[in-house]
Amino acid sequence: MSAADGAPPLVPLSALASVGAGLVRPECVLATESALYTADWRGGVARIRADGSTTLFAGSLPAGRTLRPNGIALRRDGSFLLADLGETTGGVFALDRGGQVRPVLESVDGVDLPPTNFVFEDRADRIRVTVSTRQVPRASAYRADIADGFVVVIDARGARIVADGLGYTNEAALSANGDWLYVNETFGRRLSRFRVGADGSLSGREVVTTFGHGT
Repeated sequence: MSAADGAPPLVPLSALASVGAGLVRPECVLATESALYTADWRGGVARIRADGSTTLFAGSLPAGRTLRPNGIALRRDGSFLLADLGETTGGVFALDRGGQVRPVLESVDGVDLPPTNFVFEDRADRIRVTVSTRQVPRASAYRADIADGFVVVIDARGARIVADGLGYTNEAALSANGDWLYVNETFGRRLSRFRVGADGSLSGREVVTTFGHGT
């Protein structure tokens, strides 16, 4: 279905179909040639085949802490990175398909990670992590005048904060050429980008666009 005046094509709701069932808080959907993967609050990652069948790859954290993945990344070896969105604590964990969980990052710059939003790996095998806010509970940051979210990079030098002062840092993505990191600031209601340095650093923050109230 086309739209007038150069607007994007409109897709009627009647043309949409659902796939998968029984998921718990699916977030961060990844698509491969043969399956979809999504975070699942049963404690891991759900794989959804084209026929709708679902397999859960789940694990648990030490001391009985429930694993609450928000952002997920599919690694080359078929395992996953998970950004843990706990009630008061977070972190990044690796999960294999046998249910083994290994901590990747639980603190940065000497401070325990708050609930952690998103994680991905870039072409240089650096891991990039977003934390939405330092506020506890995090719902205290559901407002435009708080900007204490940050971005972490993990590489051969270790983990460090490379961007700070963001308005509820959510998902992030690299440009196709890898020169820019785009970051969604949900309650700041803007999309920002940073120049990516050869050492993984971020600089030259620019606001790409801003969004209206309620967006």
